[in-house]
Amino acid sequence: SVPERPKRQTNWTVSSDHPPDEGTPVVTVAAGLQMNGMRVESADKEPTYGDDGVVELLLQTNALLRLFGTGFSNSTLVTVTARPGSRLEVCEFPTGDVYRLENDSLTEFSALIKFEVPAMGGPGTNFYFCLKDERDGVTMASVPWVHQGTQSWLAIRTYDKLLPLWASICIILMCLAFSALFSGLNLGLMSMDQTDLKVISNTGSETERRYARAIMPVRKKGNYLLCSILLGNVLVNSSLTIIMDDITSGLVAVIGSTLAIVIFGEITPQAICSRHGLAIGANTIIITKIVMGITFPLAYPISLFLDFMLGAELGNIYTRERLKELVKASGCQRRLVLPILHVKAHSLTPRKLMR
Repeated sequence: SVPERPKRQTNWTVSSDHPPDEGTPVVTVAAGLQMNGMRVESADKEPTYGDDGVVELLLQTNALLRLFGTGFSNSTLVTVTARPGSRLEVCEFPTGDVYRLENDSLTEFSALIKFEVPAMGGPGTNFYFCLKDERDGVTMASVPWVHQGTQSWLAIRTYDKLLPLWASICIILMCLAFSALFSGLNLGLMSMDQTDLKVISNTGSETERRYARAIMPVRKKGNYLLCSILLGNVLVNSSLTIIMDDITSGLVAVIGSTLAIVIFGEITPQAICSRHGLAIGANTIIITKIVMGITFPLAYPISLFLDFMLGAELGNIYTRERLKELVKASGCQRRLVLPILHVKAHSLTPRKLMR
């Protein structure tokens, strides 16, 4: 008969209610020292969770972790490894970063550690916890690390930012520029109706006539233009918030993006375009047409619905009395000569009917 293969002998013992498989080398640990769970108390970047339940932390950021288990003491040391292993096996290839338990956080079944997410392995790497107990008279190197298993509640996965910092800054500046443009065009173009543009194209200076003729074909599609500008503005503002959240924390991203949009994307461009809307609208007409083309699948059906519900857009209509007041107001603003203004206003006064 074939002699029975002798079992592997080790001088290590197990302190656990669930010993590892036969033949797996295990290590001596302090009585009951084992980790049964982990929770992220706080982190520089808000943690996320994968579909498998593993917590995900941003590379090279700090986090405060609460470890749950038994046997924790002031001499307990913690590290992580990217090498999977069975529970209570010797921990292979630890990262080298050793963490001590926070003394004031020790309880019977939990403790806190200040953890720095390692960069080794790159994004998507799973890290698993390893423990050991430092003993008086025994050097740290002589005591092997004990692997705590690969369950999802005992693992950490790393992830990286969507974009490098320089690319994020460039996109933020670009989003602010387009947000300012769309906000300014919304006020500058939509405040001028077709009647105003016709008047300017016939009576304005050569430059104003050129500007008005460039804007008129686009301005005729009023609701389509409005929908395109608003959709573009919402798109860049949402993108700005997402990028800001990627490079900062949640609260800072909300406050920072709000201030940036209000100051640089709303107030400043609207103040400028309220005075120079004709020139800005004409010089950016190519960008406006491109945006209208990009947003066509969504903006055009909405504009058709608005046209159906609201009817055709009408320009400003002036009665004789309104036109008379308009001439007076224009004369005051443009400092017309008083006799000329008097003649213009008098010519618009209705004649009395002869009895």
